[in-house]
Amino acid sequence: MIATLLKNAPRAALVAALAAGCAAPAPAARDVARATVDDDGRARDDLSRALREHDTAALERIVVGPGDARARALAAHALGELLRLAATLAERRDDEAALERVTARRLEVARRGLDAADAALAGRGEDVALLVARGELRAYLIDGWRAGLVHGGRARRDLAAALAFAPRDPDARLAWAKQFYYLPPACGGDLVEAARLIEGIVADAPEHAPSWGFLGQVYQALERPADARAALERALSLDPRSPRGRAFLLGAEVLP
Repeated sequence: MIATLLKNAPRAALVAALAAGCAAPAPAARDVARATVDDDGRARDDLSRALREHDTAALERIVVGPGDARARALAAHALGELLRLAATLAERRDDEAALERVTARRLEVARRGLDAADAALAGRGEDVALLVARGELRAYLIDGWRAGLVHGGRARRDLAAALAFAPRDPDARLAWAKQFYYLPPACGGDLVEAARLIEGIVADAPEHAPSWGFLGQVYQALERPADARAALERALSLDPRSPRGRAFLLGAEVLP
């Protein structure tokens, strides 16, 4: 019966029917593919917004969520930096309880982020943003000299690799300069060197708000209040949500 129908059917109709059956995926497959693309786009948009707005709650949702490893690593890096700033503010207030809470949270975020960064960097070792993130995530894990011995050298290698791939990238340069601020003098810390390096960044990339904000923090440590204020005001003019500008000039809270 079927053979008879096929024999008697017009050739053009048969070709059209076969093409219709083979050329396009089933509607369900198309819907799944479209949903996947839409989800990826929304995830990228969510990360971009959270990074742009320094939104700690949104960053934390990404860190603990099921999204791709790269997004989780970059979100953890940004959240860890906000937590490190919050720790600095707690130290200045002599608020030991707040410092302990923030430090514990920073360590947990750093561990999650480091796992994600390791996974994301597998097979893509020249991703500068990820190398910077992993280097700083390792630095966030430094809590005492023992942790410093474990993570300090590895952090430095990642940051050096990022600079080697992108020697003019302001984020890579800033991450390298930060170590001279955070490390104690006995381990290579040098506030004057930190200031010199960041001054070089803002000379080359005058619109880079994070460098201006961190330069203001370094100037405060160097007891240069007028220079610190000018740098922080510049950070706020470039980014009205600048965490350091808002914290040091406006007294705003870093964490909700």
